[in-house]
This record gives sequence, structure tokens and C-alpha cells, in this order.
Amino acid sequence: RACRAPIDKGAWRVGLVFHEEGRFEPSGFVHARCAPAYFETADILSRVRRFSPALGEEDLAELQADLLPKSPAPGA
Repeated sequence: RACRAPIDKGAWRVGLVFHEEGRFEPSGFVHARCAPAYFETADILSRVRRFSPALGEEDLAELQADLLPKSPAPGA
């Protein structure tokens, strides 16, 4: 939704959910790497926990790693 590129199968994605007319409505997905720019913060794990209670601590740690900016490779 943010960059309009397809999300690879098995890649972390963040589901968008909006509250409309008294209920939550799903509205697509954002790449985990695009989420900080889309939401203007990388601090989204508390919300992810709320809407995805089945995720374990290991899953959340993997997602958190994808949310952090990547350092360029040496020599790049």
C-alpha cells in the first residue's frame, strides 16, 4: 500500500485496520520495511500485539528487526 510493490510470500507484512462505523475494517498491508515511513514511527509493536495476539516473542523480534533501518553493506 505504501510503495505499491508486491509483498513476497513469507515476508513480514503489517495489516492495516481502520475503525469505521463502529467496527474494525481490514484495509490491506504494508511491507514491514515500509511501515516506519507509512506510520511515521517504528514503534508499532504494541499495536501489532493487540491485533495479532497469536504472534510469539520470537515472531515479534523478527518483525522488530525488519522495522529497523538497514545499514548499508560495507563498500556500498
